[in-house]
Parts: sequence; structure tokens; C-alpha cells
Amino acid sequence: MKKKIVAMLCVAAVACTTLAACGGKDSDTETQSAEATNGKTSGDYELNVDELVTSLCDYSAVPVTLTSSYEVTDESIQSTYESMLSLATGSYTEITDRTTVQDGDYVLVDYTGYLDGEAFDGGSATDQYVLVSDDNGYIDGFTDGLVGQEVGTTVTSDVTFPDPYTNNTDLSGKTTQFEFVIKGIYESKTLTADTITDEDVAANFSASYGVSTVEELKEYVKNYLTQYNDYYKYQETITGVKDYMIANCEVTVPDEYLQLRLNEYVEQFKERYVTSDYTDLEDYLAKTYNSTLEEAMTQWESYMSDTIKVELIFEKIAKEEGIEIDEDQYAQYVSSLVSNYSYEDEDAMYEGFGNGNKENGETYVRRLYLINSALDIVAADAKITVDESADSTESTESTESTESE
Repeated sequence: MKKKIVAMLCVAAVACTTLAACGGKDSDTETQSAEATNGKTSGDYELNVDELVTSLCDYSAVPVTLTSSYEVTDESIQSTYESMLSLATGSYTEITDRTTVQDGDYVLVDYTGYLDGEAFDGGSATDQYVLVSDDNGYIDGFTDGLVGQEVGTTVTSDVTFPDPYTNNTDLSGKTTQFEFVIKGIYESKTLTADTITDEDVAANFSASYGVSTVEELKEYVKNYLTQYNDYYKYQETITGVKDYMIANCEVTVPDEYLQLRLNEYVEQFKERYVTSDYTDLEDYLAKTYNSTLEEAMTQWESYMSDTIKVELIFEKIAKEEGIEIDEDQYAQYVSSLVSNYSYEDEDAMYEGFGNGNKENGETYVRRLYLINSALDIVAADAKITVDESADSTESTESTESTESE
């Protein structure tokens, strides 16, 4: 459970640090932390990397051991290809010798979900083939009310959402009403590598992936796996480089700066996850992770300390290597931050990274650009080995991830 909380922090720290935010606290622990910083933000703090990084290890060939070779093999391509086919809808043939819906049927329906009599966002669709089963990819009980109903009728049934329901927290634990218009009963043709045709590919994968033949689909899978493996090989390399540098460099993290960054992360976390369904951060952590605030703060502080060490180390390396900002590449970097974090525009992004202070935000983002540039250079020169005891990579990423691309 603790691992999951830290993982959420990692997601928020994609840009090598955490996004900045500040504000009031919910608990005595947070209040004391806020008072200790005297209203300052991390953007107000001046860091001297020459003083804080007192020993920089040799970074010319950092040793990194990977858990996998990340090789894309014929076997991994075939496995992922077959997985995609097994999860695809295939094609449907209408059943005409009966009109009553049975468990295990596919039904063609229009449906609309209502909460307190009002249709809610994301709760409606038309001409959908839905499997009447608990294992149909929808929430439990979604199709229970269809069993025994007749084609051509409109059916309303109660459907209770799980709690929590992360896709839409407003629906967590709520009982809703779904209205189904039953248009027909169908059986599905399962797609297999031996039987799939170009027509099947066009019908099932053209809209999502832009492919219309079997060969194009296989090429798509190969390219996807290559990109997927390259990404995770890079991520594991980056993690290995960071861990090595933290362990072999001597870095001092100023207590006040650490507290500022920690406070800012806690505020961001609260803003993102602590909705009206929870009384405060402690309530959210207890209900979602069975964790106390003290346990979470301990994890977050440790991770934040390592994050700051990484920043200081690679800012020092950027200085040692004479890395400068390429304005064209920096513009692309800024654009990616605006897009990845769903900011309205560049100014909003700078304000977000600067705790509402655009100037501080731009200074910080420029610093991040140099840090990441140095990290990329060191990672590119790393001495890579593969743990022979680990399984060779069979990047059989599920089609669920493939289809969410």
C-alpha cells in the first residue's frame, strides 16, 4: 500500500521534480511544516550547487544493470498480436431464432445513464455491442437487467458504481439508473491469427490504429512494441543512473528547501485527489490506502529528498559540461509540459511551476531543462548490462494499454 502512494508521487514528478503549489494545511503536522517555512516558496530559495554538491563521482560510464534486454522478438510480437485479436470485438452475426436476451449474449443497444434523474457525462452510447456478462469490461452488474428482456423493448435498471470509482468520483458508490434500448441479439466471431482477414482488420482496427490489412496490423504491433520497449529501457536506465549518482555523490539538501518542496507537493496531491467525498487528506489516505498521514509524509519526504539530490547533481553536471539552453529545443520542451500537464497555455504552465509566480516558474523550468539535458547525456553514456537471471523481455504489454494509446 505504501508503495502505491509513492508511485502516485512518481507520476506527479515526471518532469524530474514535482509541480509546485502552496496553500493551507489540513492537519497539525502540515500546519507546523507551513509555519517552519515562513510563507516562502521553493521558487524563493536560492541554491548554490557548488556548495551543496561537495563530491561529484565519475559519471562518464555509470554502471546500470537492467532487468531485461528489452529486445523485441518474433515471439513477443506474435503474443501481443494474438492478445489484441482475442480482446477485439470481432464481427457479429444476428441471432434471429429467438428474441429473449440470455446470459452470454451480445446485445446491440443504445444506453443512457441517469443520476438523480439527470443524464451524466460519459454515461451514454448508441449502437453498442455489449456482452451480457459480469466479465464484459463494464462495471459489475451493468447488464444484469437485460437478462430475460425482449428485443425491441426499452429497459431501465439500477446500476451501483464501485466506491471509489476513479474515472468519475462523483459516481463513487452511487446507485444510478441506466436506460437500455435493446435493438438485437448477436453472437460474436472471435478473431484468431489463423482466421483473421483483411476485412476483419479494417472493421476492428482501422478507426483506432489506421490499419486495414493483416500485414499492416502486424507491422503496427512491431512498431508499438519497439517504442514501448525503448521507452521502458530508457526509464530503467534513467532510474539506474539516478540511483548510482545518489549513492556515489555527496550532496546536502537544505532542510528548509526540502520542507518547501514537500509542502508544495502535499498541496498538489490534495488538490488532485482529495475531493468532496473526503473530509481531508487524512481521511483520503485512510480510506484509499489504509495509511496514516504520518506514514505518507515519511515516504514523500524520502522521495522528495532523493528528487532534490538528483536535481542538484545533474545541475552541477550541466554546469561542468557547459550545457546551455538551445532555445528551439527548449520551446519544444515547454510545449510538451503544457500538453502533458494540460495547462491552458505557456503562461499558465509557468505560473503552475512557480506557485503562481510566472517569473519563478520560468526560472525553474529552464533549470529543469538543463537538469534533464545532463541526465540524458549521462544515461546515453551509461555502461549497460543485463541481469542474466532475469527473464528475457517478452514485451507482452496487454492490449488494454495498446488500445489506450
